[in-house]
Amino acid sequence: MILNGIILTSTSYLNKERSISAIFHIITGKKSIQTVQDIHMYQLKSFYGVYPSLDKAVFQKQIRYLIKEDCLRICNEEKQIYKLTPVGSRRLNEVGESSTLKLLNGFRFAGLEKIYFDRLRLLLQTLINSRMGNFNFIPVIENKEVEVWVKWYYIKIKPTRSKVLLHFYEELEMLLSRFPDIVAEMFVDRLTGYKNFGKSVYQLAQQYGVQKDEIQLQITAYLHYILETVEREKDCFPYLASIADDLSANTSLTKTAQATYQLLKNGMPVQRIARIRNLKINTIQDHIVEIALYDVHFPIEKYVSQADQQEIINAHVETNSYKLSVIKEHVPNRIDYFQIRLVLAVLNHGVKIGE
Repeated sequence: MILNGIILTSTSYLNKERSISAIFHIITGKKSIQTVQDIHMYQLKSFYGVYPSLDKAVFQKQIRYLIKEDCLRICNEEKQIYKLTPVGSRRLNEVGESSTLKLLNGFRFAGLEKIYFDRLRLLLQTLINSRMGNFNFIPVIENKEVEVWVKWYYIKIKPTRSKVLLHFYEELEMLLSRFPDIVAEMFVDRLTGYKNFGKSVYQLAQQYGVQKDEIQLQITAYLHYILETVEREKDCFPYLASIADDLSANTSLTKTAQATYQLLKNGMPVQRIARIRNLKINTIQDHIVEIALYDVHFPIEKYVSQADQQEIINAHVETNSYKLSVIKEHVPNRIDYFQIRLVLAVLNHGVKIGE
């Protein structure tokens, strides 16, 4: 199962340093500095936000199942930290080969795949019904922004809509030929045509005898693949690519961190930013860590001397840990947690100390 694969992979990468709740926050795409830092530090960006509607009870049920199957074992009950068992490691090696798991690209495309698929479904429904002379159909998508976009696109291609529909058919046929047969069938089953509505995820789960959560993650993974493919191969898929022309990948800072970043670029010190924004200094420091995670040219020397950077790097290598409290025990007292977090953030870019 894809969800089990995500849980086992995440548990392995987190290396007994974060609670099982951290995995849930990653999968559901929690917008917090801790979760954003986790996905960068522990190389779990691909799983970020891949299933925002995942029910906590369903997630906990999967944890209990993996414990029952002797794949997971609790190693700190108070902090709810789990580790892989030998059985879990073997299972991880098996699911690690899953092509579906490798297709997930959550940090870049989380949320965008739904907008893309909603546009595609409503656009195809509009083009097909228009061709059949039916202009009173019930839209398969109830989303005002998607409806506005489809109306704009339809007006733009209206004179050649029959040819455009044919192009979409040809591109989809070529793209779906790269999918496993069952995934291609599920994808087509989700589409709405003339007088027939696409099936819901729940209906697909019943039809194929697969859990709803598995279907949802399967579709998400292949939508991530589609977004990456049409961007990379625009010449082969110009019409499918056009649906994503104005969709920007999720590589930007949160709005509150952006506001702090602008003040920092204006040369304002942390204490003054905190006063102006009526926020705690710790919150502004959280923003700075987030900025450092994104900005490959982050001026870390303004906050941590090169000597202290090296101390933190040495502690990180010696302990083989991203856990702040562990690293703090192995560095001089003058170095604080904020500085440790900054160095770990910059390390994520592969930048060597002193460069």
